Amino acid sequence: MDSLKARLSKKSAALWYGASIVVVAVMCGVAMFFSLDYDYHAIVVAYVFYLFYEKPLYDQAVHNGFQAVQSPGRLERVRTAPTVLLDACHNPHGAKALARALDTCFEFNRLVGVLAILGDKDARGILEALEPVLDKVILTTNSSPRTLPVEDLAEIARQVFDAEQIDTAPTLADAIALATVEAENIDENGVMSGAGVIVTGSVVTAGEARSLFRKAPA
Repeated sequence: MDSLKARLSKKSAALWYGASIVVVAVMCGVAMFFSLDYDYHAIVVAYVFYLFYEKPLYDQAVHNGFQAVQSPGRLERVRTAPTVLLDACHNPHGAKALARALDTCFEFNRLVGVLAILGDKDARGILEALEPVLDKVILTTNSSPRTLPVEDLAEIARQVFDAEQIDTAPTLADAIALATVEAENIDENGVMSGAGVIVTGSVVTAGEARSLFRKAPA
């Protein structure tokens, strides 16, 4: 370890220090929220940092790292009133992590899911993982040639959701527009509150949704 330190120039050491902070922030801030079972990786990184530098990470450095972290397409907010979120989850494990994040980090009174899933993925597993947090699902397709046809996805969804919770749309844009209307929660004073939309089911779905909301490619 001493010889390795000796070979590092001041510039290299500074770059390594900065990179270490970013890695810790990313692993703590992203992995912990979106792959909750793997947050121990962040602890390992922090411990390695401590062994190498023989000092702990400063709180402010970690705070700055958290502020700098961006993860497009991972529980990304692209609209408010109602809140529209995007997430690239595409398997049951990712869907479970997404459901936990939606449940613990938000307080939606009504949440509508827009889902387009590829045909070679476990669509039922994804739907089952998200069912506890969704009031309604709008099923559609994305542009991938592997996308699961809406009719097939709806047939699977009927095994998980009640029939009145399911709707379909021919395109992702149509599905998002319909979900936005469905999510709106108007109280007796005409105020919309606690409404949300989550667009998910595939990396392709999240990417296309970002384009619809005029987000730059990730």
